[in-house]
Amino acid sequence: MIYRLPERFIVTISSGRSGTKHLTRILGVLPSVAALHESEPNFLQELQPAQIEPSIADKFLEEQKLPWLATIKEPVFADISHL
Repeated sequence: MIYRLPERFIVTISSGRSGTKHLTRILGVLPSVAALHESEPNFLQELQPAQIEPSIADKFLEEQKLPWLATIKEPVFADISHL
């Protein structure tokens, strides 16, 4: 399936208590930017199994994340998370 996705992606994954929520707020005030903190659907549950079986990551992307990303209307999407 072909999706209309944001033109640009900003993805950060950092350690906890590192300012991810603050960064989300800063980016969120910029025009044409959708910034979310730990957006859903979240890959965290699939992370470990996908290290053993990479097709799990492909399935998550195809069935969950891409359809969800297609709902973002702004041309820039920032997904700010920590693990």
